[in-house]
Amino acid sequence: MQEDGYLYLLGYLDRGEVLGVRRGLLERLQAANCLEPGEPLEAAIARRETGSYFMPELAQDNPALMRLLYEGRMMAFYESLLGGAVRHFDFTWMRAVTPGSGTAPHCDIVYMGRGTQDLFTAWTPLGDIPRTVGGLMILENSHNNEPMSAGSGSTRWVTARRQNAARSADYESVI
Repeated sequence: MQEDGYLYLLGYLDRGEVLGVRRGLLERLQAANCLEPGEPLEAAIARRETGSYFMPELAQDNPALMRLLYEGRMMAFYESLLGGAVRHFDFTWMRAVTPGSGTAPHCDIVYMGRGTQDLFTAWTPLGDIPRTVGGLMILENSHNNEPMSAGSGSTRWVTARRQNAARSADYESVI
């Protein structure tokens, strides 16, 4: 964590639990008419005429997701890492990102660090995500760069990217 600024925890969460949460989220997306009709639910094919969604409502009244993220192994990991009790945000940032779009490069601290700079976030893929369809890009060593200003910091991110190696990988549905 000190050296790279992130940890990659492949296989840490229970795959069956993660995929169960995924199925519940896909059922919600289907009910909201966000998935392509006639395609298998597990394929998670977004409707062609829609774009990406910032959908925090997917996390509301979702006990399976709350257990995955805020109980059990996830919280035990943070308690072990930080040496004591930890607290999570009351809000869960949920995105349903369609092919061809994405979330602009950003630093989470800009959005989440209003009360403290002592902040850790977990990007939790809720399905297999090969690089060909998206994923997460990590700007290595960015934790040693000057903090980005309010907003997405995209201009400064581009500058920082020239100085640091950007990493991506195929992600499985467990971290």
